[in-house]
Amino acid sequence: MHRQDNTKSSASRGNRNKLASKPPTARRSIALSEDCQTKQGLTRQQSAAYQGAVEAALAVPIAAGIGWWCDRQFESQPIGLLIGVVIGFAAMLLRVLRLRPGATDDVSEDPDTESTDDADSQDPKP
Repeated sequence: MHRQDNTKSSASRGNRNKLASKPPTARRSIALSEDCQTKQGLTRQQSAAYQGAVEAALAVPIAAGIGWWCDRQFESQPIGLLIGVVIGFAAMLLRVLRLRPGATDDVSEDPDTESTDDADSQDPKP
């Protein structure tokens, strides 16, 4: 007399059909590995974002502290502190720009080198 719920999403039906052909122990390990991969991917993204935010937040105080220390050592009162604040602010901006979604650490191709396809497609000038 139990009524079956027919409102399950098609994604869960697809996973169920995929796992139905496997033995019970394999079904369980496949389902667990897919779930762990999803959680690990989110955890890595979150930890990278947290690390970047901490680095960005600490860049200015650390650089300013180094500048202040240099001022005390060399008796050049505001110069070291100001240089430290500027360097820290620049480091913070660079870190924040790297945190943006879509920002990559990959080095782009050298713009001076032309590919052979581009050279062949251009009309020679007389």
